[in-house]
Amino acid sequence: MNEQNRVGVVALLLVLVSTIAPSPALAQGPSTASEPWILAPPPLQREVLVEAAKGGSLAAARRMVELGMYDEMAQIDVSSSSVRAWTWSEERVHGMTGRQVFGIVLANRAARLGSREEAAIDLELARVHLRSAEVESPCVALTLAWLLESFAPAGLEEARGLREGLESRFLTAAQGRDDLVAASFHVQSGEAARALPARAWDRAALHYAEAARLSARVEDLAGLARVRMAEGFCLRPGNHPAGSWSLAAARYEEAAELKGRAGLLGPQAAALHAQSWCLQRIEGTWPRVAALLEASAELYGRAGLVGNQAGALETAGLVLGHPERDPARAAAAHARSAALYELQGDAGGQFGALANLGNCLRPSMNPQGSWAEAAEAYRRAVALFDRLKEGSEGAKALVLLQLAECVRANIDSAGSWAEAARLYAESAEFARIAGDTSGQAEALRRQGECLRPVDPEAPGPGRPGVLRKPPKPEPWRP
Repeated sequence: MNEQNRVGVVALLLVLVSTIAPSPALAQGPSTASEPWILAPPPLQREVLVEAAKGGSLAAARRMVELGMYDEMAQIDVSSSSVRAWTWSEERVHGMTGRQVFGIVLANRAARLGSREEAAIDLELARVHLRSAEVESPCVALTLAWLLESFAPAGLEEARGLREGLESRFLTAAQGRDDLVAASFHVQSGEAARALPARAWDRAALHYAEAARLSARVEDLAGLARVRMAEGFCLRPGNHPAGSWSLAAARYEEAAELKGRAGLLGPQAAALHAQSWCLQRIEGTWPRVAALLEASAELYGRAGLVGNQAGALETAGLVLGHPERDPARAAAAHARSAALYELQGDAGGQFGALANLGNCLRPSMNPQGSWAEAAEAYRRAVALFDRLKEGSEGAKALVLLQLAECVRANIDSAGSWAEAARLYAESAEFARIAGDTSGQAEALRRQGECLRPVDPEAPGPGRPGVLRKPPKPEPWRP
């Protein structure tokens, strides 16, 4: 469906909503049996629901709650008279009064807009609305439990009581409902199973599988993609008793394909990123992993998620940065990552990317690199020392140690024993502050190699600083 047709369908459905809705001053009850948005395909249906709820439709807002459209609730103006009219409705529809629906919308809007202090009054008011009637709907119980856990630590015991039985309550609520709502409730059952102290990942995976079946039946690509992502997490080894990295990766791959078809660039990138993470645990998959990370980075960039793009590129560089793989490609990934971190003002990320870039430019790691290029990358990392967070002394010590290796006169003809000795001394001091006694000892030993007087013409291993095997640099992982 092109954009012009989409807008036309949305407008038509909104006209139908306005013709069946009562006066905005009155709250809607179960008499609104004909809900035209149900006729629309899922993406348009969600769009129509948001617009109808913004216009005062309680039935639309109730369905938004059932579909888990919590982020979209931030778009509803809870101060408008037509929306505030929901608080007058005490009649239950699907276990929720209008006042409880208003409380759910108010809570999610307040939690997503403004500071925690600004939201405090609205969050407390939302709890009052949710408790204004018996908590019959699992949707109300879930929201109230979330509020108590996140914003009222004194209510943790009550929150635990509200969460008890949510898994089965959502399954019961799904019976007899249309596929879109039923799929949403199966997802909520899965979330409830995951939240149990015992972490019932196997049951959660079953709930997600049923939600996937229902979502596929109504061609809800976005919903199906979200379910496949959740399944992927459940199927990771250590979560599911019969899980595997390959099974989890397959679910993420399907999610990525679905998100791509739906035109969701950022979520598609996240799915590819998760798929690569799983495949990294399987031996021999590094070419596929690197390609996925690079594709993920490209999509993050197109979606404007620069920080995520930088992270994906840095991970790609770490995967590729072995001498037997593709260190030149790794260096390019780290260079792009460093530039993106700088653009974001992320000194820690930039420092790590530059340190890894230096590793990939060393001739001992990359035949196309040079000691001078590696030293320049390390120096750019050192220049960021003052902007790093407290507790980064160990990382500073490592970078100084690697920089010193690059400027030794026996490594680079343009190097300097004096500069190398100074850098080793600084590395030793940072290692001491970090409590790394072995790192401190190694830096001091190498400093001694640079300082001891010998005949420069002396043959063999007696020459200062001749390392029989240059140390392999360790990758920096932030």
